[in-house]
Order: sequence, then C-alpha cells, then structure tokens
Amino acid sequence: MSDGKVSDAPSFPALVQQFFTEYLVSQRAMSPYTVAAYRDAMVLFLHFAHQRLGKAPTALSLQDFAPDLILAFLDHLEQQRDNTVQSRNLRLTALRAFLRADPDVIMIGEMRDEETASIGIEASLTGHLVFSTLHTNSAPETVTRLLDMGLNPLNFSDAFLGVLAQRLVRRLCSCKKETHPSEEEFESIVENYGREYFSATGIEFTKTLNIFHPGSCEKCSGTGYKGRMGIHELMEGTKTVKRLIKHAAPTDELFELAMKEGMTTLKQDGINKAFMGFTDITEVKRVCIL
Repeated sequence: MSDGKVSDAPSFPALVQQFFTEYLVSQRAMSPYTVAAYRDAMVLFLHFAHQRLGKAPTALSLQDFAPDLILAFLDHLEQQRDNTVQSRNLRLTALRAFLRADPDVIMIGEMRDEETASIGIEASLTGHLVFSTLHTNSAPETVTRLLDMGLNPLNFSDAFLGVLAQRLVRRLCSCKKETHPSEEEFESIVENYGREYFSATGIEFTKTLNIFHPGSCEKCSGTGYKGRMGIHELMEGTKTVKRLIKHAAPTDELFELAMKEGMTTLKQDGINKAFMGFTDITEVKRVCIL
C-alpha cells in the first residue's frame, strides 16, 4: 500500500541508461561508441561469441548493476540468481507465460534453430527488452545465419536493433611494461587496423608513443596477465542496414555498410585497448585474425 510518498528509486529506463553509460564503461571497458549504440538497442539485441567467451555474463551484468530488475530466462541461465524466473521450455507457450508475468528483461538462450529464433522475434515485438545469443564469427554473419535458418526477412528486420560480437583477451597485470615501437611495428599495426580507419583514432607515431607488454611479478605468477576482458564488435540496426536485411543482402554488403556507418571490428577494438594499456597486441592477434 502506498504511503503517499514518491519513491526516490530510479525508473527502469533510468537504470538502463546508467548501466550503459556508467557500468559498462568503468567495469567492462567497452568503448564509448559501442556503449552508446548498445544502449539504444532496446527491443531485440543479439549477442554472439564462441563458446565460453562470456556472452551470458555480459548480459547478466545488467542485473549486477540493478539487482531489483526482474529477469526471465529461457533455457540459458548458468547461475542461480534472485529476481529471476527460469524455464527450460523453449516453446512459444512458455514465452507467452513469461510475458504475462511482465518481466523487465527477457533473455532467450542460443538461437539454434528457426523455432528458437522465432521466439526471440515474437518476444521483441511485444516491446520488451530482449537479449539472445548465438555462435558466429562476426556481427554481419549473424544476420546471414539467422536468415539461412528460415526467418522472414521482413519480420526480422523490423525487430532487429543490434548485434554484438565478443571475444575475451587476457588483461595486462599492473607490472606491465611500456616500450616505444619501431616505425615498422607501428605501420604493421596501422595496416591490421585498416589504414583508412586508423586516422579516426587520433593516434600518431611520435617519440612519446608507447605500447604495452606483459611484465612479471608474484601477483600474476610471472605470466604478465591478470584476469580477462572483452573486446567487442557492434553492428547497429540502422534504417539502411534494415533495408539490406529485408532484401537478404550477403554478408559482404552488410559489413561494408556497417563500416561506413561507424562499426568498430573486433580487432580494431582490441588494438584500441592495446594502446590504452588494457591488453597487448599479442593477445589481440591470438583471438582475432590479423
């Protein structure tokens, strides 16, 4: 029963806004561009990576930031948490039952087939915040794979607002070392990043430019690394991207358009974080094709 006082608790949209603008930047080291676009994908958001690369923890971090949110999980949850409703039933009847409970967030397990993908589309069309995951190699390939499963391009393009790729790299320990790269090393990094895109980073070859390498101490047991962090590739569902999806455009066309509209690839995000001192170029090469 209300006592007539206005609650000081922030609304659900405000909590989500804070989550994207504060938590993901400070705690998960997402780039500001990725966070800004990720924040705006408020209907159907697809999150993909290879197995055991932290897709679920990234999505679950929304509840880490705002513990009072009510989450509904369909065939995905790997952790027991408060304020969650779980079901191993991936049928449409289970989804409809979840929708009647009016959860803040719906998270659907890996989209393995057309039926599961259809569940995600139906859930997103209700206006709920929906997260789902699948295994592909790049963000544009995700769209192609789902269309190959048999999804209707028109329905999918209407529901789709973004797809986020994720890989995990080892984070440098505090004992990391700085060295000045040779001009050849720098040129190699620029070529791997993409010369036409590198100027946007604002990084130039100067005498004060340093790159980071693993050190060695007791804290990291001599490995030079302590913990892991994500690198990300985000493709937004802009009007032009949706138009290509409606026409079932090939992956190359989706990739080219996404890059023109500002997408940062996995290796580009990794190289940016290597210059920032979070990881090193060797780690980026290990998880990305350079």
